[in-house]
Amino acid sequence: MQLFARMGNLLRGLLAAGSADASTAPRSGLRGRHPGAREQYAKLRAAAAGILYMRSKLAKELERQSAELGRVRRQLDVAVDREDDVAALALIGRRDPLDAEVERLGAELGELTKEADGAKQNLITFQNEIARSATNGCA
Repeated sequence: MQLFARMGNLLRGLLAAGSADASTAPRSGLRGRHPGAREQYAKLRAAAAGILYMRSKLAKELERQSAELGRVRRQLDVAVDREDDVAALALIGRRDPLDAEVERLGAELGELTKEADGAKQNLITFQNEIARSATNGCA
């Protein structure tokens, strides 16, 4: 969770710095006017890409853990139907931590999805500020 908070803080900081000197877009004609803007944009893009990568990785892990939880639940149902108490207890021992892990992963994925949406919005805002600056500089 701290990683996600740090990535969010990085994005907000980059956006705030970008807003302070609304500089160049990646392909705009403002290259010479605000030399730090390209670096800020690159950092913002890299941070957004990192968040998207982590979200994808977390979604795959959630899918894997959820599938395992489903298998364990089906095996537990069979064990209960066969009145195999030893197997049922062992499966309950596996099910409960898996259930908690799936819940944790789901919560983290929700947080990371919010961060990814925020990162996307930050990039769009940054690009719009650059476009406004280019329009004002050319007029």
